[in-house]
Amino acid sequence: MNKSRICGALLLSITLLLAGCTVDDAAQPPQADESPSLQIYGFDGGDSSESTSTNASDELFYVMMNQGSDINWTSVGVTIQVDGSTPINCQQNDPSADCTYDVDNDNEWSVGEEIIISEGATDLCSNSCSIDVTIKHTEDQKIIGNINDILVE
Repeated sequence: MNKSRICGALLLSITLLLAGCTVDDAAQPPQADESPSLQIYGFDGGDSSESTSTNASDELFYVMMNQGSDINWTSVGVTIQVDGSTPINCQQNDPSADCTYDVDNDNEWSVGEEIIISEGATDLCSNSCSIDVTIKHTEDQKIIGNINDILVE
């Protein structure tokens, strides 16, 4: 009987050892996290200090980054929708486009920096209008910001 208890205890110990139940997890090195880190961006926007007119090239509104990692200007995409119309892709520093925005001389959009979104060659907002803006990180095609119902006058 004593032999059978010893054999049973040994069998149970071997089973637990093989099952990994007795391995000290704290002694194992942590695995590297291979997944991309989550980036959270925040943007504020508002009416430009200039008034709109029936001419093209009016400044419409500003967008300021208030949270997030720096983004290379070549990876920034801006789309606007005026009074619920068809979305318009804005072009950087291109007054011949329907919608344009100016970027500064450094290579990145950083927290605290703002862009002014303007009409290009097309009159988009003659008196007052409501504009929705979408900011996209074009490298991974992810929307990183939306500002809705910016009242432009």
